[in-house]
Amino acid sequence: MRCVSGRHSTKGWRRHQRLGFCDISDPVGDLLSQQLGLDLPDDLDAATLDRVLVITSHRTSDVAAAVRRWSPQTHIHVVTSEADEAASATPLPPGTSLDVCLLPDDLRVVLASGVAPQLVVDVAGGPRATICERFQRMFLAVAPGGWWVVAPRPDTRRAAGARAVAELADTIRRGADAGREGGQMPRAIGTLLRGSRTVAVHKQGSHVVKLREQDVEPVAARRGWDVRTLRTLPASVQPSRATLSTNRRERAERLFTRFDVPPLHLREQRHVVCAPLQLTMADWVVLPSSFHHPSATRTRSRALTGSGQWFTGEPSWSRPSGRLDGPFFHLDSEFPRHFGHLLTEDVAKLWGWDEAKQRHPDLRVLRSSGDHGHFAPWELELLGGYGIGEDEVVDLREPVIVDLLVTASQQFHNGKVRYAHGDLATVWARLRDGIRSGTVSSHERVFITRSAAKRSCRNRAAVEALFAARGFHVVHPETMALADQVELFAGATVVAGFGGSGMFGTIFSPPGTRIVLTSEEYKASNEYLIASVTGGDYHHFDCPIGAQLPDVPNARSLFHRNFAFDFTRDEPALDRVLDALDEGTMTTP
Repeated sequence: MRCVSGRHSTKGWRRHQRLGFCDISDPVGDLLSQQLGLDLPDDLDAATLDRVLVITSHRTSDVAAAVRRWSPQTHIHVVTSEADEAASATPLPPGTSLDVCLLPDDLRVVLASGVAPQLVVDVAGGPRATICERFQRMFLAVAPGGWWVVAPRPDTRRAAGARAVAELADTIRRGADAGREGGQMPRAIGTLLRGSRTVAVHKQGSHVVKLREQDVEPVAARRGWDVRTLRTLPASVQPSRATLSTNRRERAERLFTRFDVPPLHLREQRHVVCAPLQLTMADWVVLPSSFHHPSATRTRSRALTGSGQWFTGEPSWSRPSGRLDGPFFHLDSEFPRHFGHLLTEDVAKLWGWDEAKQRHPDLRVLRSSGDHGHFAPWELELLGGYGIGEDEVVDLREPVIVDLLVTASQQFHNGKVRYAHGDLATVWARLRDGIRSGTVSSHERVFITRSAAKRSCRNRAAVEALFAARGFHVVHPETMALADQVELFAGATVVAGFGGSGMFGTIFSPPGTRIVLTSEEYKASNEYLIASVTGGDYHHFDCPIGAQLPDVPNARSLFHRNFAFDFTRDEPALDRVLDALDEGTMTTP
């Protein structure tokens, strides 16, 4: 026995107690001595196991029978890539369930559908890279204190087995140290042992599965959740209603003329755990409504630690502290009291409010105020514009069990996956009409300036002067009452400004011209996504950040770096846009 990393004490290996070695003289046992010759750690007691997960790609029934002989009382869950006919050709032992997983998404559903296994036996074989990929995807599904036991190849001869085991152990360790699954993997490995033909990995820490939108119904059916889909907007291709010009090819490549919008769902589910910062869970499975970028390949949340592609660390709180009776519409955010996130991502769920409210007249909004302890007046005013009264908004301050939770997929997604559903125009128009003060703005051209410490324009005064000279009203919208902001944008057919939350008020503007100046490292596309719904012509100017050291204290990334408009390079192109406006030759769709 060699201990590659020893933070967990073991007594070594049971060299004569191997799965499938119950009767070596038996032809089946003799066969399995080649296919399931697995050494087991001493402290792994078959009598204490409630659930074993077996991964195989061949002889499914024989493998399950071998495990049943070794641990007669445990529930065995077999995952195979065999075709249905081959997997079911021979009856499985009693107490065994079978899943045929031909796609990775199938496997994620299986892992989310039952109690965490205390032992995973991987005898599917294949190239070392394939075995390690399965380990990377699935190891965090193991229960705390459990084991993952794997043989390099089912047909490895003993003479070559030691080398194969050593190489597999080293590859697993390197892959874990590379920080897969959100950095959780290295901390989850308590001990990595290798025997003559087997690698065994001890699991420490508790992790939970994160669901995708498409996983909800199949997992709900398996777990017996009370979930009802009230409405589904089918997948669609949404054309942008805006024409586009940019000063950099890299930016143009990120601003699509068409968006692939996935199916969007309005659902209700009973007995959901809700926690501040948008977290929703059922049976310690994280639901897709927990994420402000739910369509991302690797969903992340400020409420969770170490989020990987499929798993995340278990929340620090052990159980909800209370219960909320009645129906609630989930409109929480990872970013409490953040104007930009509310105006884009949160508002983009309101398409489902009317239908849910009609179904449940006593429906209320569930939202958290974060550390502030109360909602900002503009939050309540904005929701009021949609017809949601202040007494219908409940502040979520601690984890609770919600009797009935209604969730709506968001129609606006600004991450590596980008889309904006055209129906948002109706939602935004209703908000605009519900908030307007009645004092019509006289400014047809406005320039939205920005003085925040992050993503600030270093030559802001010169840029403001340029636009003011061309007839633009320069304004800080955050200094205005919300109703006056809405009037300002509702009356402006030409809106220019520095990228950021200040420009998001264009959701209230009529079709027209948008001119956005921002850092070349500003990867977000909110301003263009909004224009793609409202329509008009959109002009984007990326500005260099320069080669100097970061000038924003504690800047987390280049995304927050300050920048300067390059007058030498970009002023001629900007002048052409402004000249076309003056001459009335600017065209809009």
